[in-house]
Amino acid sequence: MYVLGINPGEHEGSACIVKNGNIVAFSESDRITRKKFGTIFKNNTPIGEDPFWVVPTHLVIGQVLHESNLTLDDIDAIAIGWERAQLGWTAKHLGSEKRIGFGNHVTPSDERFDLKKYEEELLPTGLFPRKKTPSIHFVPHHLSHAASAYYMSGFNESAIIVADGWGDMEGVSLFYGSGKEIEKIQSYIESLGHFYGKAAAKAQLDTQSPGKLMGLAPYGVSCKPEIIELTEEGFSFPYNDTNPHEHNTALDFIFNKTKKYVNPHDPTKKLFDNEGHLLPVMHYADFAASVQKEFERVLFHLAKLVKEKTGSSNLVFAGGCGQNCSFNGLFEALQKDVNFFVPPVPQDTGVSLGAALYVERNEHERTKRMEHAYYGYNPAEEEISRVVHKSGLGFKFLEDKKLIEKISQCLVDQKIVGWYNGRAEIGARALGARSLLMDPRNVENWHRMNEVKGREIWRPLAPSILKEHVADFFDVVDSPLADFMVGAFQVKEEAQSIIPACVHVDGSARPQFVNKETNPLYHALISSFYEKTGVPVVMNTSFNLADEPIVHTPQDAILSFIRSDIDVLVLGNYFIEKKAGK
Repeated sequence: MYVLGINPGEHEGSACIVKNGNIVAFSESDRITRKKFGTIFKNNTPIGEDPFWVVPTHLVIGQVLHESNLTLDDIDAIAIGWERAQLGWTAKHLGSEKRIGFGNHVTPSDERFDLKKYEEELLPTGLFPRKKTPSIHFVPHHLSHAASAYYMSGFNESAIIVADGWGDMEGVSLFYGSGKEIEKIQSYIESLGHFYGKAAAKAQLDTQSPGKLMGLAPYGVSCKPEIIELTEEGFSFPYNDTNPHEHNTALDFIFNKTKKYVNPHDPTKKLFDNEGHLLPVMHYADFAASVQKEFERVLFHLAKLVKEKTGSSNLVFAGGCGQNCSFNGLFEALQKDVNFFVPPVPQDTGVSLGAALYVERNEHERTKRMEHAYYGYNPAEEEISRVVHKSGLGFKFLEDKKLIEKISQCLVDQKIVGWYNGRAEIGARALGARSLLMDPRNVENWHRMNEVKGREIWRPLAPSILKEHVADFFDVVDSPLADFMVGAFQVKEEAQSIIPACVHVDGSARPQFVNKETNPLYHALISSFYEKTGVPVVMNTSFNLADEPIVHTPQDAILSFIRSDIDVLVLGNYFIEKKAGK
């Protein structure tokens, strides 16, 4: 049974095809549009209305069908990761010319809902010719998140927490998965995702940069605000606002309590600019630390609550808040009696997967944990060759063994390597398929990599480490979080000076444990670097420049290479190096 899963929401659009519980293909709209979150501006927004941003869903649908060598006539069912019809949905389908505002999208059960018109907007016949349209199933948003984690966890039963901004009128939901079924236990309109996003904006970042706030938090000291009330049934924000998702009361309390003061832990960690002045963002470090602590306090409470309600020693976590690797790593470290899993796509990108898995749940017996995330775009060798030859750049074609030897030496020589090889990873983290790599032994490489990418110099970078050497660097020997780089763990004190470019100010790192079976070429590269240096680690960050998504096509990789100070580019087996002074 082939199921096409779709997230046609207003950001992080995606599509996937699953068969018998296995991912066949997965596509994310931001990779294709080259716009963060995958949205594009619709230029016919009526004057006086808010700008209309839409996800070009047909692009991701077309890609997964092409990658799978399928047409719509091969698809048995379509699963939408929302209960409410979302597609840049306009009220003209309901007899009005004005767009329906967020939160007022119609449900498929609404008598005014016209499924035929929705099908044509979702799957224009000019782009997707077919004999018939497969049946369309609308799966509630948080249920789709829950399914994306539960069915990929390998657990036969589990407690489930979903926490994001907002989806189908819910901010947080608790579920219990047993066998093939998922039961909702409780949901809350209050949003931890909006709380964290608004905090990022208050720290002069922006609401779409919660990851930056998380990276800033270790520079500060928490005031332990405890402003959110924990109850027997969940949690409650203090409301003095007309919009409960603004969270001004809680954030103002935390902000005023921290007094914009920062305690510089370690001046060597680039807390100051070249003239010795404290970086302006560091004034918000205590605020960031306090928000992170409050966020963790609520999630620990919810984890305890859902365990009490289900009796399960397993827990899976999804929704945008599942990208908070600081919480994820801390929870796994402290709750050793709980088996914990977070998928590589906990954010809205993952609801296409969850919806598809839920619709075909009776068609498979999935008992194995998801072990890798390499389900994205994989250009044919012919495409890579054509792009390289047309680029005008000098290149060499090297067989795997010579390529690995050459690139590992480039890393030893302190060069930045753009690594584009094999099938792309899905999700927000680069996992050795679309990565920028450097030597982790030199702390200055942390600073240089951030400058080349156009990132803030204080933001941490991550290590990819050979799985067989993990015990030398971390107390955690095996963790599913490290398969997808969604957990932060403490680096052993004696190892921190070995890979200083990958260690954050609090001694933590967000590692990827590299498995020979799931990415043999990347494993071979790190092994070659290990033979040369005695260090089984490379510094790894996503292959993209500032405000751009991870590179998608070979053309994207070459453009990023040309526009930046990346020294070396690997495209499949093609080796491209900038000449000195170029």
